[in-house]
Amino acid sequence: MAPTTIGDGSMWSTGEIFHHAEAGISVRVVEATHSGFVVTVRNGLSPAVTVLEPSDDTYISKYTPGTNFGLESVLLAGPKEADGQINTRTMLKFDRMLVPESVYKITLRLAVIDDVGVADPNYVAWTPPTTSSGEWTETELTWDNRSNVLVGWLAPDRNGEWLEWDVTYYVNYYGSPTFAVAIGDAQRVATYSSKEGPNPPQLVIDYLVAPGGATATPTAGPSPTPTFTPTPGLPPPVIKNIDNADGDGNFVVEW
Repeated sequence: MAPTTIGDGSMWSTGEIFHHAEAGISVRVVEATHSGFVVTVRNGLSPAVTVLEPSDDTYISKYTPGTNFGLESVLLAGPKEADGQINTRTMLKFDRMLVPESVYKITLRLAVIDDVGVADPNYVAWTPPTTSSGEWTETELTWDNRSNVLVGWLAPDRNGEWLEWDVTYYVNYYGSPTFAVAIGDAQRVATYSSKEGPNPPQLVIDYLVAPGGATATPTAGPSPTPTFTPTPGLPPPVIKNIDNADGDGNFVVEW
């Protein structure tokens, strides 16, 4: 029987996940150095899906810098200004403790209320769950106390009224499902449904479970932490050390 190949042969980074859902194999890169890699491998798994709503969502605006909008039924995302800044941002935070350990794909979804005349794409970036004063909440965050760290603007796919972004890498690498959304070059603000609105934002999590095993049941956890929630019934991972003798960092795992 031919081995199953995981990975695309490109450079690996800590936090990356390679998966073969049909074969029930998941590989996570837990350490990446010039001399080699440490990965964990699980096999004999089956796919499952869970959907999370945000623990906190709001929007912030430079034009009303001290105002909080955390209980509004809508989220706003503004265009890029003449100075290149995006001064109205949707802010989303999901509970990290509810993300299963064996996740292999994470999709952020926002329901559009009004984006007529808004030029695609609507970008999403990773942003920290904390500010200089601590972890932000939807009833306290304003433009004045925001974190201005924004990493990796991503363009979405459109699925009817929903915008969808693959945020797998950002959650796994940076350790928290927190995001800022704003639009590109356009002339007006886009409006989305908040968790207080008719179609709350979603974090759709594809993950693997032991055949016939229990799926993850979301329950409220403590403050965010860079660890995953253990997935019930998973077999223990096999740890593999992979040598990088030629220093190019290009590998696949055969299983």
